[in-house]
Amino acid sequence: YFEKLGFEILEKKLFSKETKDNKDYDIAKSYFESIPGYSDADTMCNECDYRKATDLLNAGKYKDAETIFKTLGEYSDSKTKAEECIYNQAEILFGQGKYEEAKELYDTITYGDSATKAKQCVYNVAEALFNAKDYAGAKNKFASIEYLDSQDRAKESAYQEADTLYQKDEFAEAETVFLSIAGYNDSDNRAKDCHLQQGKVLMNSGD
Repeated sequence: YFEKLGFEILEKKLFSKETKDNKDYDIAKSYFESIPGYSDADTMCNECDYRKATDLLNAGKYKDAETIFKTLGEYSDSKTKAEECIYNQAEILFGQGKYEEAKELYDTITYGDSATKAKQCVYNVAEALFNAKDYAGAKNKFASIEYLDSQDRAKESAYQEADTLYQKDEFAEAETVFLSIAGYNDSDNRAKDCHLQQGKVLMNSGD
């Protein structure tokens, strides 16, 4: 009787046009839980949670859905669905320009193009640092990924970093950075010029 009643409630929920809440799933599950081990009651408990989580996922309540899918372990494709929930949360953060927060989520999953999106997050952060003239920070971010022209952008950032140091008469530091990108643009000559300027400074100081 209990199993039959639970099935009837679940069926009503599945075919009802009213999908504003999940209380029928919870009620159905309570009936299945009252007869553990009987027929496929245990499976139906999982199915109730799975359907509830799916409703939440479709309603855009990704965090709530993720929590339920994770409790289901290996049931059906719950692991994939949980990752889909995390991916969607990351996409929202990405769309808001919260790239570092989004990357943290992308890095926890293998769903879809999450690995590529994680790199795109780093690239976008690096771009923002470059535009803010934080060339050292941009260089490190660009250099940490293999994405689009990131390696060339890392060298460009290093070049701008070295040039900024040169303009501040910090010739030794500038030379070190220019040498780190030997062959890029006129870095080799710029490094030699830094060395020359250091000699002039020493000569003029009398040391």
